[in-house]
Amino acid sequence: MSTEHESEHLMAAVEDAGVTFKRVDTSSTSSFNINGIPLHSSVTFGARYHWALPEPTVLKVVLGKEGLGKQIVKIFKKELQIDDPTFDAAVYIDTEDKEATAAFLGNEMLRTAIFDIVVQGGRVSIEGGEVICELAEDEPIFMGDMARVVMAVLNHG
Repeated sequence: MSTEHESEHLMAAVEDAGVTFKRVDTSSTSSFNINGIPLHSSVTFGARYHWALPEPTVLKVVLGKEGLGKQIVKIFKKELQIDDPTFDAAVYIDTEDKEATAAFLGNEMLRTAIFDIVVQGGRVSIEGGEVICELAEDEPIFMGDMARVVMAVLNHG
């Protein structure tokens, strides 16, 4: 995760590049009742950030958690591996353009930012003129990680 100073610097760079973002609350409440008697309730505080790029990107990739469902998909579809064992074990890479995506993910700091988002239950989608970061828990500490991803997309083209 980025430090507060790094986050501020990255957010300023993203803003200077003409990127805007919109936050959508995805928080939810659930409860379990039997005959009207509450037995369990929970609240999740999630958010989705839509980062609008000044120009569309050639990248089209979804980076999410490597779970059982994704492991089953890997039986039928070969997943791109980055040769970073920690990243490869935690992050499922869904892309059709393996070369462009491999080049994009070549930066270790970028992989760390994506890893931090994904292992906390988040997801990063990049396509066209937008980067979408979905967070299972909306924490300010992820702003720097999201900004690092957006800057990497801008620099990649």
